[in-house]
Amino acid sequence: MAALVAVGVAMTGERRVLGLELSPGNDEGSAWPGFIRGLVERGLHGVRLVVTDDHAGLVKAVREQLLGSGWQRCRVYFTRNAQDLVPRSARSIVASAIRSVFEQPDAVSAREQLDRVIDGMARPYPKVAELLTAAEPDLLAHFRSPRPTGPGSAAPTRSSGSTRRSSAGRRSSASFPTVRRSSASSA
Repeated sequence: MAALVAVGVAMTGERRVLGLELSPGNDEGSAWPGFIRGLVERGLHGVRLVVTDDHAGLVKAVREQLLGSGWQRCRVYFTRNAQDLVPRSARSIVASAIRSVFEQPDAVSAREQLDRVIDGMARPYPKVAELLTAAEPDLLAHFRSPRPTGPGSAAPTRSSGSTRRSSAGRRSSASFPTVRRSSASSA
């Protein structure tokens, strides 16, 4: 069983649970499209950015059901994926390098920092450099969305705190991304 959870972040920074549903699985064909469609049918609108892990079914459902919203790969899960490509002794270096990209104040600075990180990883950890290069559009999407304000607005996910963006998603055994709305209307 999977527990599908969506958490919205209003432009004021207020968080609300938008939906919770149990599903026999979280596969591409059934769980995600129905879950997200249900949120929309209950009034979810104004979604600007969705941040999730790179689960193909979830990403596909977001793109099909939340037209006009941006999608970003969750930095927490991305960092874990990158750390899996290096020896244990190098994991903190990889995490710090990736964090440095998200800590930039604007898209130009983040893109420049990402280029520096890719260059720095290319020789010692080429698989990490390849992963970063391929994921670039999915990592920097939050710079194309307006920033929420207010208490708690700095965290895009419950497990991450510095991208100042929001999210959409699920909770299964290993992940908790969230759905962001631009208004505080109830779902």
